[in-house]
Amino acid sequence: MNSDELHTGKRNIEQELVIAGNDARRLAVLVRHLDSGDEADPGRSVELATEGLRLATILRDVPMMAAMMRHRGLAHEAVGDFGRALPDLHASHEYYSDGGPSEEGIGVAIDIAHAHAMAGEVPIAVEWYGMALEMALRAGAPRLQARALEMLAELRMSLGDYAHALDHYLRALAIHEAAGDDDAAGTALSSTGILYGRTGDNESARDCFTRSLAAFRRSGNRYYEVKALVNLGNLLLVGGQLDESLKTALTAMAIYEALGDRMNVGNVMVMIGNIHERLGRVDLAVAFQREAYTLIDSGDDNELRVSILLNIARLDIAVGSFDDALFVLDQALRIAEMLAEPRLRYEIHEMLAEAYERLHRPADALYHHKRFARLRNDIAGREKQKALAELQVRFDIEKAEREREIYRLRAEGLETEMRLKQNELAAMALNLVGKKELLDSMKGQLKQIRRGDDKGEDLSIDKLVRDIEGTQHSDDDWKIFEQQLDHLHQDFVRILSERYPMLTPAELKICSLTRINLQTKDIANLLFTSIRTVHAHKYNIRKKLGLASGVNLTTFLAGL
Repeated sequence: MNSDELHTGKRNIEQELVIAGNDARRLAVLVRHLDSGDEADPGRSVELATEGLRLATILRDVPMMAAMMRHRGLAHEAVGDFGRALPDLHASHEYYSDGGPSEEGIGVAIDIAHAHAMAGEVPIAVEWYGMALEMALRAGAPRLQARALEMLAELRMSLGDYAHALDHYLRALAIHEAAGDDDAAGTALSSTGILYGRTGDNESARDCFTRSLAAFRRSGNRYYEVKALVNLGNLLLVGGQLDESLKTALTAMAIYEALGDRMNVGNVMVMIGNIHERLGRVDLAVAFQREAYTLIDSGDDNELRVSILLNIARLDIAVGSFDDALFVLDQALRIAEMLAEPRLRYEIHEMLAEAYERLHRPADALYHHKRFARLRNDIAGREKQKALAELQVRFDIEKAEREREIYRLRAEGLETEMRLKQNELAAMALNLVGKKELLDSMKGQLKQIRRGDDKGEDLSIDKLVRDIEGTQHSDDDWKIFEQQLDHLHQDFVRILSERYPMLTPAELKICSLTRINLQTKDIANLLFTSIRTVHAHKYNIRKKLGLASGVNLTTFLAGL
């Protein structure tokens, strides 16, 4: 987007905001604009999202507050301002996740992970990707689960952790294939093929690229199809299957030409030139490399320009055109000096040293050889440091994952223990209810004896005494039950009373008994009150908790 288009877009949004008339409509304009992705200026996105957040706060629109925080965080991330991006994204995640996992909350969790990764905080990024995966699984959101897996795989691959990366890609692929999403499955297959290629498993890589090509052809996505062809062609070139590689590359070039994509036509021509060079057809190789340079020279990919010039210079040296090679290398060096990547300069100086040596100009050859040797040592040192840093990051990630697994197992153990205690408590409660019912029955029988109305039943005093003796410890049992209930639910009661301070002690006790799944009749028996009274308490509890008519009280309390 050029500057005129940016200014026009800015004027349009300003006009729409003026016309909108009230806060709700202005907020809707901002949401539509930011959601569309039309705003190319991150700084402007920050301004618009900040204004949207202000309006959403005034309107007390919590979902829109979360959305504006997310937009602003992503805009800060786009310019590398992670110190501002992460607090906004974390705040957005809190808004979205209040009440349980949501698709928006999972999406923001993935955004947070990506921001941490971009900020170089890889272990934290891996942890957030893991949380996003767990949330997506609980929420039944396979699309987001696959997205988190793919981004985590990309991060793992950048660290050289190919085993984990492959596992993540294959899991994402299974999700896409189950959903019948050919584009997504084809993309996952392409990524998996690249990963197999890096590990030297060319057979598996070729299978993945071939399957991805078929998937994109089914979906009719020509751009993805041609990318799959290029991947396949490069793999065939590396494997020495030159004729097949050339055929694939020519097909890819024809598709890019039909799509009018000059830059990618140039990229494929570079590959075709490399294939012709491997086939010993130097003239054709030079012709394709020069044509490729012509096509991409107007672009801003300076690294690609230097790479093509190096290809041309190498071919010139191979055929003895040293002066031509020096001219091309001089062009390449001037461009490379503007780039931060030292490897290109290293290759240029190495090639210049060779060309000057072949021209019998030892002083010039020595100068460039020294430059080449210094750059080589610098690169080797940096690569060693990078490798050590990556190993440290992988160690930190594995350590964090082991600790998280330990915590998970402990949590599962505590959850199992809690469930057993809940069951034990429920059984104890039902036992108390049974004893109370027995005592009530015996009271009735005694009254019958007193009236002399035994209706023919054996109601001997000895039997009643034995029955009562069997329940004489009921008071002790009740005290034990209350202690167990208070111990097991102390955090629950504390949280419930803090969130809903209007609940009375009797209502808190009914909440605890409801939480262990006791029926209203049993709660009434335990509390020596009527069923009607318990129903009245539950009605008041629902009102105080603000529960809609369709919300199950037991399920709600169990979730606290």
